[in-house]
Amino acid sequence: MPTKIILALVLAVCSAMAQASVVTYSFSGVFGAPTRTNMSGKPALEPLFQDLVKEGDRFSGTFSFDTAAVATSYAEAPFNWALYPGLDFQLKASGAFNAAVPAWTPSHIQVTDDNAPFGGTAYDELIANGSARLDSQHTLSVVLRLAPVDSSAFNDFRVPHGFDSFADAFIGLRLFHYDQFMYDYVSGHLQVTLVDTAAIPEPATGLLMLAGLGALGLRRRR
Repeated sequence: MPTKIILALVLAVCSAMAQASVVTYSFSGVFGAPTRTNMSGKPALEPLFQDLVKEGDRFSGTFSFDTAAVATSYAEAPFNWALYPGLDFQLKASGAFNAAVPAWTPSHIQVTDDNAPFGGTAYDELIANGSARLDSQHTLSVVLRLAPVDSSAFNDFRVPHGFDSFADAFIGLRLFHYDQFMYDYVSGHLQVTLVDTAAIPEPATGLLMLAGLGALGLRRRR
């Protein structure tokens, strides 16, 4: 077997092992009634959400992250959370909304483990974030909060690979009007489904595959 082919196979095996821990969730729901917080004290010059979001509008989307990624930061007790990089984030709604949003940027994934910042019962939570800039004066920011059925499901700040047991979830969407010092807000409950996940190979399996390729390379040299 040519050396170039062996090298390509080795790289393919390594890439497959690296990508095997990426999961994608889909979500959908209906927006509630939008509200506005005006901190300028002046009359608002624009309609709520620039008429891009209205009560009763349906929305859907996806987000992806690596369940085996290295955390970028931690917060100690009583907050107890870790941040991981998001890989992809998408949100679609009405035709006007989709036309106005050029592209979404995934932000961090936050995983809480026994979070109890204000006392009471500790809980776990998966939080996904995304943002989109409409123009120089308007930015959309979205937060998805997903609560697992088991309030202690995320041990060691990790979402188990293939996890798909959420008891409750909701979306919070904000449109910031920087020039008028105000923001619009809308929320809604979510239905969340695990739509894409690759089985994580056992480390020994990957090592055996690489060892086999190495043996082929040695045999060719001889």
